Amino acid sequence: MKNCFSISKTAEIVGMTTETLRHYDRIDLVKPYKVDEWTGYRYYSQQEIVRLNTIKALQCMDLTLSEIKDILSYDDFNKIVETLKQAEISADEKIAELNYAKMKIQRARTFYENKLNGGQPGQSVFIKDYPQRVILLSDKM
Repeated sequence: MKNCFSISKTAEIVGMTTETLRHYDRIDLVKPYKVDEWTGYRYYSQQEIVRLNTIKALQCMDLTLSEIKDILSYDDFNKIVETLKQAEISADEKIAELNYAKMKIQRARTFYENKLNGGQPGQSVFIKDYPQRVILLSDKM
C-alpha cells in the first residue's frame, strides 16, 4: 500500500475535522484511497490530500460544496478558468464592500473619539479646491 494516512492524520494535515472528511465521503466529494474491510477505517493518499487542499482554497472563494464538486469534475480547463474568474469577481466585490464598511467604522470611531476627548464633532476645518468656473450674472432674473 502506498503512503497512506489515517483519517485523523489526514484531517490534521489539511486542517479539517474527521467529520468533515466523512461528510465529503458521503457526498462523493473526496473518497478515501482505501477503506479497511475489517475495521472500516479510512485511509487517504497524497492525491486525496491535494484534492482536500484544493477544496479548502475553493471554499475561501465562497463557493458551495456543490459548486466545488462541479469544478473538480470538469474535464474542460476553459470551464474551470471561467468559473475561477467569476469567483475572483465575486471576491473583488466583497473586498469593495468590506472596504466601504471599514471606512464607515473608522468615521464612527473618529466621531466618538472626538466626543470622548471633549471635541465637537464636525468642527474641523478643511480646505477644498474647486476647478475654475465661469459665473454669469444678469439683472433680468
